[in-house]
Amino acid sequence: MVQKAKAVFHNFSEYWHYAQYCSEYQRSVLFSSMSKEDQKRVEKSYKRDKWGDVFNRNEINKLIDKFKEKYGIDLIDIRYKILKKKSIYLPKKTWDDIVIE
Repeated sequence: MVQKAKAVFHNFSEYWHYAQYCSEYQRSVLFSSMSKEDQKRVEKSYKRDKWGDVFNRNEINKLIDKFKEKYGIDLIDIRYKILKKKSIYLPKKTWDDIVIE
């Protein structure tokens, strides 16, 4: 009787729980060492559960936090005020510094 190996990761969430602290290279080795079937299962789960959106949102949040820390600009507050049709004043120097980066 031939026994089939159990899936290492049933979905992307399980994979990411283990791989999130690994380097890009380690993740690549881990993923490529999985069977093709397991790779497809993890990729399908990544797309189905919209993990790309989660990672993009995290990058946006990091950028917002960077602006707030470096320039004292709260982009969320600015967006809220603009949507409420309120005027926003930011010094020209601030915009000049942002554009240079």
